[in-house]
Amino acid sequence: MLHLIFWTAWIILASTAHAHAAPLAGLVGLLTSTTIGKLILSVALKVGMSLLQRLLMKDEEPTQPGIKTRVGVGGEKSMSFIVGTYATAGHLVYANTWGKVRKTPNAALAQVISISDLPVSAISDEVWMRGRKINRDPGVGDQPGSFAWFGEGSYPFSEFTHGDYAGIYWLFAKYIDGGATTADSQLLTIFGGAGTRAWDAGMVGRGVAHVILTAEFNRDLFRDVPEAIWQVSGLPLYDPRRDAAVGGSGTHVWGDPDTYEFTDNPAVIIYNILRGIFFEGELVFGGTIPASRLPLSSWFAAMNECDMLVDGDRQFRCGYEIKPFEQSPLAVIEELLKSCNGRMAEIGGVYKIHVGAPALPSYFFSDDSIAITQDQSFDPFPGLEQTYNGVSATYPEPQAAWAMKDAPRRISQAFVDEDDGRELIAAIEFNAVPFPIQVQRLQKSLMEDNRRFRRHRHTLPPEAWLLEPLDTVSWTSARNGYANKLFLISSMDDLENSNQAVSIQEVDPGDYVWTPATDELPYSVGPMGPIEPQPQVMYDWTAAPATVPDNDGQPRRPAILLGWHGDIQDTQGVEFEVRLATTAEIVYRGRTDQVLVGQLLISQGLLPAMDYQVRGRYLPYSNRPSLWSGWLAVRTPDVKFDVYLDIDLDGLNEAIGERTEFVEFNTRETIERALDNATSDMADFDQQYGQIQRLRREAAVTAGNLRASYQEAILVAVGPGSAIAQRIEVLEVTIDEDIAQAVDLLTTEIELVEGQVTAISDAITQVSAQVDDVSANGTFRVQAGASPGGGWARAVLQVSADDGVTFEQASIFLDARTSGSPRSRVVLDAESLYFGDLSSGSVLNPLIYSAGEWRMNVANIGTVNAGLVQGNDGKMRIELDNSRILVAD
Repeated sequence: MLHLIFWTAWIILASTAHAHAAPLAGLVGLLTSTTIGKLILSVALKVGMSLLQRLLMKDEEPTQPGIKTRVGVGGEKSMSFIVGTYATAGHLVYANTWGKVRKTPNAALAQVISISDLPVSAISDEVWMRGRKINRDPGVGDQPGSFAWFGEGSYPFSEFTHGDYAGIYWLFAKYIDGGATTADSQLLTIFGGAGTRAWDAGMVGRGVAHVILTAEFNRDLFRDVPEAIWQVSGLPLYDPRRDAAVGGSGTHVWGDPDTYEFTDNPAVIIYNILRGIFFEGELVFGGTIPASRLPLSSWFAAMNECDMLVDGDRQFRCGYEIKPFEQSPLAVIEELLKSCNGRMAEIGGVYKIHVGAPALPSYFFSDDSIAITQDQSFDPFPGLEQTYNGVSATYPEPQAAWAMKDAPRRISQAFVDEDDGRELIAAIEFNAVPFPIQVQRLQKSLMEDNRRFRRHRHTLPPEAWLLEPLDTVSWTSARNGYANKLFLISSMDDLENSNQAVSIQEVDPGDYVWTPATDELPYSVGPMGPIEPQPQVMYDWTAAPATVPDNDGQPRRPAILLGWHGDIQDTQGVEFEVRLATTAEIVYRGRTDQVLVGQLLISQGLLPAMDYQVRGRYLPYSNRPSLWSGWLAVRTPDVKFDVYLDIDLDGLNEAIGERTEFVEFNTRETIERALDNATSDMADFDQQYGQIQRLRREAAVTAGNLRASYQEAILVAVGPGSAIAQRIEVLEVTIDEDIAQAVDLLTTEIELVEGQVTAISDAITQVSAQVDDVSANGTFRVQAGASPGGGWARAVLQVSADDGVTFEQASIFLDARTSGSPRSRVVLDAESLYFGDLSSGSVLNPLIYSAGEWRMNVANIGTVNAGLVQGNDGKMRIELDNSRILVAD
């Protein structure tokens, strides 16, 4: 039906030799119901206005206010594609996580983002993210060492590196700007088995320009899900100037997209919309106007005018995201005409275009040429509502992350004075012009062209029949004081006597002259990117020698007193490190949350008369970075426990620490791991051992809130160079949350690594009971190991009790090894320790340790080395270290 109406209109219009306006009026009611009809009617009505008045007319449909700066998600996505130079956040098509890095599950995120539903010429490596310009770097090539690398064509952003991981990148993008023919192999490999969120072979994205954005999680680099604005060189289009078959020069062929090229020339893009934008032979957007109705003399001139250089830049460029199901071709064409001071006219079914300054006059006439027998009209001044003396504008600014930005307001003081001092500002949105200087040129020409108020209507002789709307004529008029004054023909009517009724409006090429030195207004783009707080520095960091005193105030242990400025905001703690000055080996790390105190005495692991270095830093509540202080040198005081000069106290502390790790922490992990390996199919365990057998026995009974259970699991497994045999038994009884449990675990392991055999046996028996907040535990563990480097064995018996207020424990730690010092030792840890023949009933002569003292009733000692000997009443003191005896009454 549309084609029938269109061709009917064309036949009627073509049958009248050069009748431009009158036949059109008879078709208004018919044609306004179609897109093409709306275009014909609109260009006919608007061609007689100034450019500024035309832009200020109310649109029939809303325009797109700038680019899409947030990625679309979910729902039905309306089709869209990009022409010219533009940007978009795109639409999220798919997202999923995968992988494990350093025991972090779901460590990487992949997003598939649609950029344009038709192929684009290119996607720029310059990308905006969180208001910051970042750079994709294909020059680094493939990066398989980075977990987020997504195969061939996936290149990293150089800004997303971390100082702790040299050579690793954390953000990658793979561009598929021309669409794909098969599903991405990496998406299939990683997400092909993702259940309901699987990526299958049918997910191709044929013809859809898209990006695969991948990132590895890093709290320091990403504060939220990566989201970007992508700068795009849009759809390749046909340029008749590059088609040798129609008088151009080049290889373009209409209907063969493989010959098309990128363009941001507004006239070329409008030409393609009128002829129709196709994909794989199907019309996607625009009309199907044949080339014969788009005279190349007019369109070549407009395209060349757009490409004309002004101060080194092409005069008119544009970019736009077109949504075929939300915007009509007419609305898009109107937006593109804004970008080039463009006018269009329909003449007998033929479409002409003119951009920029008025053309040279094609007809010259004087007052004598005007038919005085016909009506004449003159409109020298428009109404106030059509009068403007300044233009403000907004446009998408690429250097401001493509946000809509205000151009410098352009106003003429001379025009303001003419308007009785009133500032009359027209506000224009240049949604398709992401070029700031071009916007300024458009503002200037719009403002000055709008001040050309003179409009005439009169009748010219038959010789003017060759003229058409948008042609320029020159009029010399003594009556009006014109000397070769230029006018634009806005409409014509072929009268019955062959005279030509014309409407003309004043134009001046000077309105389009651009002199950068005087016409360009200063403008700037403010700082972009997130406001990152400066790293927190450490204030007043000090480290001084100190000692730990006893109850008498005597120095008993070497220490270091740390100091800092404590009155500081957004700080939850202070972290510090201590290292040996000679080797730079870290010997102690710690932190405190008592920031306001401003100091901390540390003594753990410090030796007397040693040279250390200490540094510290604040720990903020927020995610802002903090800087370590410099290393401060400090020498600990020469304070020793004289009686322990020959004792390895550091080794004793180490032994106590090993006992804690061996019995408390390592035991729980060993039991849990054994249960998992013996009762579950663990992927990493089963992958290590190829041959595995498991045996299980279970029994359980329940009555009300009472439950009793027994579980036995046996595991034997052999893998490349290793074998394991393991048996675990668990007995458990419960009443609600109260529980008693006994666990017995036997494990043997052997492993061959680089020709060296290591064998380990481990036995653990653990009992526990808990009622409300009261708990008690007992653990006995023995472990033995042998390898070519030596043998070792250790055993620990430990018991503990806790009622939520008081915690007590006692333990015995036995250790033997073939190397090191000491090679064997026994450590007893308890509040009280008793030695004696207690089972005989004699409790008078035991050796007792209690409350930090050893007590003995009778001793037979050959030699006594002591520092102080004193009586029980304290009246006599023999101070052997000071070589004196004190006696008091």
